[in-house]
Amino acid sequence: MCVDVDHCFEAGRLSPAVAELVASLPATWTEVSPSGTGLHLWFRADVLPRSGVHELRGVRVEVYADQRYITVTGRRWPGSASRLASWPT
Repeated sequence: MCVDVDHCFEAGRLSPAVAELVASLPATWTEVSPSGTGLHLWFRADVLPRSGVHELRGVRVEVYADQRYITVTGRRWPGSASRLASWPT
């Protein structure tokens, strides 16, 4: 599954709210989105969350868990984990 965070950079750095969100989640493979203005956080999930728009820690995100497509860029976010973490249930 993927957590898609759009337009999350301010002056080339993660916005404080998104940096806090990323730090609160398990360390996982994270990549820069195709637009270069967002992040994709990839997770394994035994129980899939509902796909769609969600708010996590005050940040609007899109969750892609089933019946959706998302582009994989392979442009790893510096310092992110090299493996997929389990989605917190």
